[in-house]
Amino acid sequence: MAETGTITTEQVDKLLAKIQGKNNYYESIAAFLADNFNVAYVIIGKLISGQSKVETEVFYANGSTLDPLVYDLRHTPCENIVHRNACFYPTNIQSLFPKDEELKELNVQSYLGKRVLNSKGEAIGLVALMHTDSIHNPDHIGDILEHLANHLSKDLK
Repeated sequence: MAETGTITTEQVDKLLAKIQGKNNYYESIAAFLADNFNVAYVIIGKLISGQSKVETEVFYANGSTLDPLVYDLRHTPCENIVHRNACFYPTNIQSLFPKDEELKELNVQSYLGKRVLNSKGEAIGLVALMHTDSIHNPDHIGDILEHLANHLSKDLK
């Protein structure tokens, strides 16, 4: 495995080529991100209900895949992705989003997310990393998530 946080877009492309069309496509991406960026949680989801909710394609938590879920974007860090393209909250995310009970339950302290756009430039989904400590190397991770989001734009429909 590469040093934490130093994966390349080429490594992402190799992974995507290897898993394309497989049943565990999203789970493989999430595990790859969690392992290589040393984060506890990864969400890949598509926007539904007029961009007010997310339906998870995968919610990866501490090495396991959780059951798919639908959640309301209001009062969550993911809500900001829809309007801002990307968001990074290095610390104290629970105090910034006090109405997001999941952040407290999961003990999330930091967050980095990127929206997925369709060919018309409309937000159709997101990929987000959350951790119980600081997320290291956010600029590099943001670049990788941008690259990944371009690929996911063909898959999230």
